[in-house]
Amino acid sequence: MCHISAGNVVVTGSATVEAGAALVSAYGLANKVPGTASSLTIGGDVTAAAGASLILGCEIIHFVCLDDATAPKSVTTIGGNLTAAAPLGVILHDTTIAGDLRSTGGGGGKTCAATPPPNQTVFYALPGNGGSVYSDIEDTVVEGNLWFTGLTSCWFGALRDTIWGSATFSNLTFMDFDSIEILSSKVHGNMICQNDAPPLQFGDAGQAGNEVGGYGTGQCAFSRQVRYGRGVPAQYVPMAMHDPNYDGYWLAASDGGIFSFNALFYGSGTGQPEPIGGFSAAPGGKGYQLATTTGTALP
Repeated sequence: MCHISAGNVVVTGSATVEAGAALVSAYGLANKVPGTASSLTIGGDVTAAAGASLILGCEIIHFVCLDDATAPKSVTTIGGNLTAAAPLGVILHDTTIAGDLRSTGGGGGKTCAATPPPNQTVFYALPGNGGSVYSDIEDTVVEGNLWFTGLTSCWFGALRDTIWGSATFSNLTFMDFDSIEILSSKVHGNMICQNDAPPLQFGDAGQAGNEVGGYGTGQCAFSRQVRYGRGVPAQYVPMAMHDPNYDGYWLAASDGGIFSFNALFYGSGTGQPEPIGGFSAAPGGKGYQLATTTGTALP
């Protein structure tokens, strides 16, 4: 287990969490001085192998810091992608990922029993947790696309996140009847939720539905109405709603000029030496790519 428990730590390259290992950076005090905040910055990619655990970031309201419950927060910044292949658990708070987040498979099994493997006792120390294994992503920014697929565990949450690209949650299986809670997030691209059990619900998180710039599919479909709370008469609201801020479009001129109509403007490529024949949104949704009539791609 690697603890980032003090100071503002900077990794200029990438970081790998090996099979069965854990990386924990959820401590609020920089150098153990009250009133300061610690942080972890990784310039490259983060890769987690089978059975690994990632617990990054903390915040005073939703996931208190392990060293001081009154500390405001600890932030994590990842300059590349976060990729987890069959991890035991991924818990992120106040984390920014410049690339994609992809987690496939893994988990502690369809159980909420406090029985993590002997080398993964980190789950016993988490606030309000009796040791059961779970995954949770809250108040996190993913500047690329997000995939969470094939996870089987006790519980899963994705709350108040911002996804610049598209988000996919598929083939997720959990034991807790109150999961899975994927709520109050902003997805600028499409949101896909398929074959998840139990189906997406509001649960007891007290959160609103998601705002989606593209399309909602499956359990995230805009037409899917789910009961909110336990009030009488019953109130049904959509799990996901279209975000009207993304109803616009771009036009590209042959010289590379970009014109934005009710859509975010990322700059213009006017003055290209070759005529522009087409363009598309860049992966992750932050910007666009131009293509010349001869096939040259221009970011």
